[in-house]
Amino acid sequence: GGPGSLDLTWRASAAGSYYLNITGIANGTLGGLYSGAISVTAVPEPETWALLAAGLGVVGLKLRRRANAGRISIN
Repeated sequence: GGPGSLDLTWRASAAGSYYLNITGIANGTLGGLYSGAISVTAVPEPETWALLAAGLGVVGLKLRRRANAGRISIN
């Protein structure tokens, strides 16, 4: 960009805390200095937790079936 424009680029990153600091000078009749900051911490979405729980459930069922397959039942 040139004067009066803003360019932002974001790439997928690892989990953690992210910070965005913006400072500058505004021109014109209401111009002046400006400054702002945003802090964001990545948190998994509910769908991610549901998929994790479902996967652990499938693994648990598989292990349980494997453990029961070796037992002999006498009636």
